Amino acid sequence: MTPNTAIAAALGGPKLLGRKVSSLGEFDQLISQGLPWASALRVKKLLGISDAAFSALLGVSLSTVNRKKKAADAKMAAVAGDRLFRLARVWSAALEVFKTPEAARGWLSRPQMGLGERAPLEMIKTDAGAAEVLKLLGRIREGVFS
Repeated sequence: MTPNTAIAAALGGPKLLGRKVSSLGEFDQLISQGLPWASALRVKKLLGISDAAFSALLGVSLSTVNRKKKAADAKMAAVAGDRLFRLARVWSAALEVFKTPEAARGWLSRPQMGLGERAPLEMIKTDAGAAEVLKLLGRIREGVFS
């Protein structure tokens, strides 16, 4: 599975996205048009995190997350959609490295030596932090001591 295909799968694939997505340009277009909140709720479930933690990662209020649970067909603002894409990208990379959802969730939630004893989920609130997490996952995948 290509990285973009894995990201699309994490976001719910064609069923939730409304079409097959395989390129970054297509993701950009979907994010700009508004990803469905149903995709966000799917990623939240994959990550196994609380509503409060998820709202912090997306940069939206907890009340927005709770309200959108009832209106999952609503579209996300582009900024929140971009953050969701980042979460899905990191999730799919962790799943590729650790092979099972449980192992990926565990790694993402525990402090990592290669991240200065910070948990990956703490760091992916920013693009710079997500880049560090993806870099570390690449090192682990290549067998470099991290």
